[in-house]
Amino acid sequence: MGNSSSSEQAAEAPKPVELAPNGEPKPKCPMCVCKELRAERDSCMLEHEDGKTACKEQIDALNKCLQGYGFNIPAAK
Repeated sequence: MGNSSSSEQAAEAPKPVELAPNGEPKPKCPMCVCKELRAERDSCMLEHEDGKTACKEQIDALNKCLQGYGFNIPAAK
């Protein structure tokens, strides 16, 4: 009647915001963050035939930024 069960109340409770290690809310998509570093990396990769070697600094900077938002970036082989 007027009483609601605890399962109904739990379903209505807002979900807590997941925080990234840097303390900001974790975005759902890695493409939504680190846009400037991504653009620098992309530009470098297009300019060099061996982008993995020539752009290592830009790649590492982008990966570090993404990890700061809580995304798991595998190490390059």
